[in-house]
Amino acid sequence: MKELKIDDDLTREFFIGAFKENNLVPILGAGFTVGSPARGKNTVPSGAQLKQYMIRQIIKMQPDIGTKELEKETFSSIAEVFELKYTDVKEMGVSNYFYEHFTDVRIEKNSQLRFIEEIEWQYIYTLNIDTGIENTNKNKWEVFYPNKDFDEHKNFGGKKKLYKIHGDASRFIKTMDYNEMILTESQYISSLDENKKFHDMLSADCENKNILYIGCSLDDEIDIKYSVLSDTNRNFKEKETYSIYVTAEPMSSLKK
Repeated sequence: MKELKIDDDLTREFFIGAFKENNLVPILGAGFTVGSPARGKNTVPSGAQLKQYMIRQIIKMQPDIGTKELEKETFSSIAEVFELKYTDVKEMGVSNYFYEHFTDVRIEKNSQLRFIEEIEWQYIYTLNIDTGIENTNKNKWEVFYPNKDFDEHKNFGGKKKLYKIHGDASRFIKTMDYNEMILTESQYISSLDENKKFHDMLSADCENKNILYIGCSLDDEIDIKYSVLSDTNRNFKEKETYSIYVTAEPMSSLKK
């Protein structure tokens, strides 16, 4: 592992070369849109904040489960318990929470808007379930959802393609179907087969392109790990490529 500082000449040269060769692919996580304005006066929560919301709701349903016990569990495990407890998403207020916090999202930071709009990405992968990226310009993005087949080679009027690997909150609200979002352990595992299109595309990109992770924790991303490992096990790299993990905080040895 190499550490590169954002303002180093070596970092700048790497990115200039990657852009010229068109072999840089971004994967945007929850950290990219966290805090962005959402419906009403709400903002997009972080993964940790969403986990805390689910823990509070679980305890309301089953007070004998301790908060500390739940906090030790992974996000996907908490989501599993939450969905089992809150089966009626409309009557139990779940759809309203996701409606208020993950739809009508507006990315307002200039640096983020420039990253999305001014760089000529052919496509972007996102782990986010909110609507922030496609809302920047609805006429510019063609959105693709998991567990559905599609032809990635079609032009779609020259629009940029947004691959929402973990689904979409607005589709969840319209259908009241939890499976429109991939949050739980069982949904992650099921997606390894049903979401095969995205994983094959990502594995191929790991073979040929540099992957740029922004706003991703990668702590509990079972399906992303699967795609990366699939590349390691089955794809032959014709040239050296890198996975670039962007972080504003120093990384511990364990994290590395």
